[in-house]
Amino acid sequence: PVVRYQMGKHGAVAGVHVRRSPYEPELIDIKFFDERGMDISANREKGVERLFFREDFRRAKVEDAGRLSLPEYDVENYREGILGFINQAAIRARAPKVVIDYAYGSASTIFPHILGKVGCEVIALNAYMDEDRIVKTGGEFQQSLKQLSEIVRILGAELGFMLDAGAEKLFLVDDKGDLVSDELALAVVALLVAKTQPAGTIGVPITASGVLEELVAPGGFQVLRTKIAPRSLMEAAAREGVVFVGDAFGGFIFPQFQPAFDAMLATLKIRCTRPSVMSQSASGPEIRCPAPGSGRAP
Repeated sequence: PVVRYQMGKHGAVAGVHVRRSPYEPELIDIKFFDERGMDISANREKGVERLFFREDFRRAKVEDAGRLSLPEYDVENYREGILGFINQAAIRARAPKVVIDYAYGSASTIFPHILGKVGCEVIALNAYMDEDRIVKTGGEFQQSLKQLSEIVRILGAELGFMLDAGAEKLFLVDDKGDLVSDELALAVVALLVAKTQPAGTIGVPITASGVLEELVAPGGFQVLRTKIAPRSLMEAAAREGVVFVGDAFGGFIFPQFQPAFDAMLATLKIRCTRPSVMSQSASGPEIRCPAPGSGRAP
């Protein structure tokens, strides 16, 4: 999120972020951003791959080569930006005790300072960077969620958050220690936005539950459905009148801040609200639904 946020601040025409894949320990991810900090389109990705593998890229002359410089105060600028964007008074007034699992990712070097500024009471887990532990198998990911659930329950915390290694995706545990499914988290955050912001448009993937329209309609909100690709969701976030975009995989976008997923901002926005809403929304029986009907399920 920090790199994406700084794109517009420096007048950059493109951005690159290199990281270890959070899913495959042997792979390196190279993510390209456009001038707005959004993922480049699939067509441009294919173009980059084609040029790379064919080695058909233009080589600059020595006198035309650029220079490397370290941008100053990027993290500080992000911190100041996010603190200016959120309602600090609302967070201080609520001051719930929460548990945050940083998953050994980069947020552990950025987020604690922000949380300290707004007076949050936080129990932090895995709050340091470890490049050997940021990659998780499916089983390890589920074990981390189980551990978070148990700690929330034992400590009597009101909410539990787990950020992914890149601080783009957010996974939630309610005050009872129950995991909030990604679909339910999307519905709850969309409802919270509809209750706390002026009417606008909420963007979701076409596969999201049809109940979203019913949830946000009383507040005068409309739902815009897009393709499920991250780029499509970011393009929706950049449209005029869109106030929130979410996917069904723990990704939340607040376009007034930046048109990209940001788990740190999402954590703060959720903290401004009553956690009981999350628990009440999570109550009820679980009913299995066949895949073809998932988009129509309430």
